Amino acid sequence: MQLPLLPVTAQATATIVRGTSPSDLAVYSAAQTLDLNIIGPQVISFSGSDFNVPAGGPVSYTMFLSVTGLGATRVGPESFNAVAYTD
Repeated sequence: MQLPLLPVTAQATATIVRGTSPSDLAVYSAAQTLDLNIIGPQVISFSGSDFNVPAGGPVSYTMFLSVTGLGATRVGPESFNAVAYTD
């Protein structure tokens, strides 16, 4: 995430769902307040796990990112890795 040139207080929330729609089961969510003193991209890093995943085929995960504060920009590169466990 990168704040605009005139920084405003902003919080970024990443939500991981099992599926492809924002209304699918959320398996992880993390929020971070962006640092007003950093000019340039800021790293948001987190780790989560999904337990008791239904067996029997591929599973899709999607990350949705929301930001409070106007002008914050999503910049890359981005990396997303997932691990799922089932009995």
